[in-house]
Amino acid sequence: MGECLNLRAEIARNKLKLKVIAVQLGISEKTLRNKITGASDFTLGEVDRLHQTYFASVDKNTLFARNREAS
Repeated sequence: MGECLNLRAEIARNKLKLKVIAVQLGISEKTLRNKITGASDFTLGEVDRLHQTYFASVDKNTLFARNREAS
């Protein structure tokens, strides 16, 4: 899979708390961390809510792009 480094960077840049985002999405903070790191996937609804609520000015495809580790 790969980590959403752009999403992680935007969360940090905007000084957002993962706990607050997780509550808004209706998931646990651990689940949110797993989704950001690529251990599990975001649902389309979660992608839309995150984008519309916090990052509407950022291209959605760029925001949720998975960065793959070089093998």
